Amino acid sequence: MKPLFCYNISKKMKMQGTEFLVKKAPKSAINRIDKIYDEENEYKNKNVSLPFVLNIIETILLFPAGISASLIVGLFIEKSISFSQFIEDWTFLFYIGIISWLLLSIIFSVRIIRERNYKKSERYALYMDRLDRLYESLYMEMGVPAGTPDTSIIYFNYKTKNGEIKPEMCGKYDQLYKIWELKVYSDEKKLYLASDEEVYAIDMSGIKRIRKNESSARVFIEKSQKETIAKFKKHNVKQSVLEGYKIETYILEFEYKGELWVIYFPHYELPVFEQITGIKTE
Repeated sequence: MKPLFCYNISKKMKMQGTEFLVKKAPKSAINRIDKIYDEENEYKNKNVSLPFVLNIIETILLFPAGISASLIVGLFIEKSISFSQFIEDWTFLFYIGIISWLLLSIIFSVRIIRERNYKKSERYALYMDRLDRLYESLYMEMGVPAGTPDTSIIYFNYKTKNGEIKPEMCGKYDQLYKIWELKVYSDEKKLYLASDEEVYAIDMSGIKRIRKNESSARVFIEKSQKETIAKFKKHNVKQSVLEGYKIETYILEFEYKGELWVIYFPHYELPVFEQITGIKTE
């Protein structure tokens, strides 16, 4: 059994499913989008990001702020001296720490305000509009039907043991499961899954069933994955500080050249796959 879009860490982190690739986005379209990103990043670096001097000051302030905080926490944990005694013995370090934290707060506030004002600006609105139109054009060139919504797909790193898929961490801090938003649609013969760079297709005739996965997925997502975060909120997916988002998962099974393949997806996307495939979950 092979999981589509997942990475087999025993085979040099090779993504499974490249044989289903049927189309790539035109290089010219990708270059147009990259140019817009580069132009806007250049503008932000000059006009929105903090000046270089403030970044240097912020880096310098982190040292005394961190030292003072560590000492205070350590002393209180050990309860070796009282807070008033600490101020008396470490007066200079205490006040340096207070001043450092105050200045860091001001710098942080300035950064937030500049970013907030930028996102409220007419320039940002025009930038997002240009991007939307470029992506619409790109998907059109790849044959993706207009208005196709994004669908969450789950992928992860794994090994196989006794023919079973075993999701694994790849590195101490790597997240176990990840979400990839793809355009999922179909015609009479194919089920398509499209990113903004590639289109994958599997034969509708090879799809066998949709079933609930026995285990749930622990997902950590970036703040930039705003669409996925919105879906989690909409479907009441709870977040734990230590365990991330815990979601129920389903599996679509299909056969290709005598091998069983699977696609993992969150529970809230079940109606999408049932409608597109015409198959009810077992």
